[in-house]
Amino acid sequence: MTSHLSGVLTALHSSVPSTNLLRVHLILLLMRVLKNADPRTDQKDTTIVAKTSLTSPPWSEVKLPNPVEEAKHHAEVVQKVNEMIATGQYGRLFAVVHFASKQYKITSEDLIMMDNVLQAECGDRIRMEKVLLVGADDFTLIGRPLLGRDLVRVEATVIEKTVSWQKINMRFRKKHNYQRKKIITNPQTFWTSCYCLKWKSICNFFLKSKMKFFFVNCYFGIDGVYLFSALNNPSCVAS
Repeated sequence: MTSHLSGVLTALHSSVPSTNLLRVHLILLLMRVLKNADPRTDQKDTTIVAKTSLTSPPWSEVKLPNPVEEAKHHAEVVQKVNEMIATGQYGRLFAVVHFASKQYKITSEDLIMMDNVLQAECGDRIRMEKVLLVGADDFTLIGRPLLGRDLVRVEATVIEKTVSWQKINMRFRKKHNYQRKKIITNPQTFWTSCYCLKWKSICNFFLKSKMKFFFVNCYFGIDGVYLFSALNNPSCVAS
């Protein structure tokens, strides 16, 4: 077929005048047909591409865990965490609170100093409503960005309001009889913290929410609350 089309193309070259536009269109059409009929164009491209950072990503392929094993692991971890909270075997808790434009990592009965004036009198109790994180040795509740008020309650008691040590700013020019002395003190507020974790609310979060598993180290998304389980205590892991 290719030889026949080549003969037709040669005949067109000799018969049709060069000034005729129809001749040009027919030649282009036959050249396209010849190119498509060439058996060499049907061969597959067998070019070998080197494996570099441009042809393939430098990171390894991510393998997702089995969804059935995920659900089983979720149920085990949630059950263990609920049991620890219900029986009070979670040990000493810690929390991260946002207060006066700063974040504080606190535990129970800690003494915290704030370099600012607090509009509260000594002995007043303050509730920290911006709780970013609450955790223990084996699990951690992380809000996004805050934990709910019905989930955890962090309170602080103002125990002292004072000023800092004196900072002296001295200016002196010799032979000019010029001397200026300025004493600077900053207000300080000391307060102590205490908090409680409401177990019933956490159980409601576990029961009513749709959990999602992301990482192997027990990371959950629970209705606006993240649960990280470090599982440092091997006795907390179900077999």
